[in-house]
Amino acid sequence: SPYNENLLEVENGKARLYENGEKFISAAVLEDSLLLFAKPDKIATFRESQFQKTFSLSHTYPDFDFDDFAAYQGNLYLPDKAKGRLIKYPYSGESQWGLPQLWMESERVRSFKSMAVDGSVWFLTKENSIKRYYGGRLSESFELEIFPKIKVFSLVKASPQLPYLYLL
Repeated sequence: SPYNENLLEVENGKARLYENGEKFISAAVLEDSLLLFAKPDKIATFRESQFQKTFSLSHTYPDFDFDDFAAYQGNLYLPDKAKGRLIKYPYSGESQWGLPQLWMESERVRSFKSMAVDGSVWFLTKENSIKRYYGGRLSESFELEIFPKIKVFSLVKASPQLPYLYLL
């Protein structure tokens, strides 16, 4: 899609298109900014109706392959599903991140479809179950019991301001 190279900002029913030249695959909100992720390691910051800066994340290992990311309290969480790793970039302030840390290494990282972070890390698995991790350890796991049965979920979202998980 050509639209993933651009950002569409909508305010009061009026839309403005912003071009950056990167092919964004994911986005997260951090304080007053929108962070946009482009493979293999680019983060673009968008604030006050303009792109502020684009930077590359430092690499944890040579053949990393991030395909999504989430942000919580400034920290960035990037899964490498092929390697079964979840990498955390601690926030240093003023759109700067420290050296990457291996937050979790598990076969379970390979089997999730979507991830959300709200203090805990929530994984939606390919089997439509939910796994909750806190401090890198599994703290809760449950199957979704919904009637009528929904065959496939594709996305999990969470917010520290709300006591719910949202599934699409």
